[in-house]
Amino acid sequence: MFKLVHHIVFSNFLIAIGAAGLLGTGFVLIGKELNYYALAFTFCSTLLMYNLQRIHKLRYQTLDKANVRHQWIIKNQRSIQFLIVICALILAMLIPFFHWKEIIGLAFLGLISFFYSYKTGLGNLRSLPGMKIVWIASVWAFTVSVFTVGQWVSEKDIWLFLYSFTFIVAITIPFDIRDIDYDSKSFRTIPQLIGEVPSR
Repeated sequence: MFKLVHHIVFSNFLIAIGAAGLLGTGFVLIGKELNYYALAFTFCSTLLMYNLQRIHKLRYQTLDKANVRHQWIIKNQRSIQFLIVICALILAMLIPFFHWKEIIGLAFLGLISFFYSYKTGLGNLRSLPGMKIVWIASVWAFTVSVFTVGQWVSEKDIWLFLYSFTFIVAITIPFDIRDIDYDSKSFRTIPQLIGEVPSR
């Protein structure tokens, strides 16, 4: 039972379901019919990107072998890589179902997501002081906007973006609390700035 739970949680399936769920909520709030291609794309792209970041981090981050999540990552690298390939193939098949403007928007968000974690000689977007949570919330909120906003941006669209952004900021804080021992102090995350108890 615990093995199944670990596979669902540590492979980022829950996060991918959450991303698709946020988009689905956006469609409902904006009064539009659910776009199942968009939901599938959001699910698979989230699953791909989070696991791609995880594999990349193995190159420069020392994992804590006493940590259950880190143990799972070390043991299941092949499974994670296989999942990345499957998601990439599904995304390639879904692309023709979207308008070129949506594809451009999604490609831009994909680049931000990739360089959020990909470490170059200059670091990565994640390491910019105070920006870690902003990047995450912005990508999730703009993903909802890409699929739900029509030709013209209305007041309802702006409120939906703000709803998505603030919701993601709120639910990301516990992850920053979890990472407080792993994140560099230069990241200046909310828990690092105000402490763990106020963050909770």
